[in-house]
Amino acid sequence: MPNDSRPALLFASGNPTKQLIYRPILDQMGLAVYDLSEASNLPLDQPVEDAATVTENAAIKAAHYQSENHPHVFAHDVGICFDALNDEPGVQARRWGGKLGDSVSDEDWMDYLLMRLKDVPSEKRTGRFVVGWALATGDKQVHTLLLESPFVIADKPLRPMTSGSPMTALMVGDDDMIAQRQAVFVKQLKTWLPLLQLADQTI
Repeated sequence: MPNDSRPALLFASGNPTKQLIYRPILDQMGLAVYDLSEASNLPLDQPVEDAATVTENAAIKAAHYQSENHPHVFAHDVGICFDALNDEPGVQARRWGGKLGDSVSDEDWMDYLLMRLKDVPSEKRTGRFVVGWALATGDKQVHTLLLESPFVIADKPLRPMTSGSPMTALMVGDDDMIAQRQAVFVKQLKTWLPLLQLADQTI
């Protein structure tokens, strides 16, 4: 846990893309953010994220890591829905609902997506991120929020991907995909009441 006067917040993720998107915003809010690699006294087991929605999965993760040592925990889960694929893959985006293995690489995931969309015209290559946030607080409450963010997918990689997020190579838009994703979420983060209340606390 960071040793400063700001309220400490454990960001319960090891995904480098999520770190790049969220950590700078949370830091700007006056929170002393640290991740799982920087934390001690964590549970030995991993959270079982087997719920039907991204908010439930985020809540499971936040509650799993919340403790006296880590009283405030922010967790995130994301599903991906492609309109032309009847909203596949959904909540289990990385494993594609069980069609891909737990250890699928970024490149293999991207290749599978492009194969599934190979006959889909550009005007129908649309979809949305379904994002769930959860904040576990010292009073044992878990607050959740659901967001959606639309996108358009190209038929080939447009740029190098960010590790852990093959979608960054394929999304139509600015080349700085991290900044683009931050722009989508910054307003919601900075106006989400549970986070604002935490940022206003003094230790």
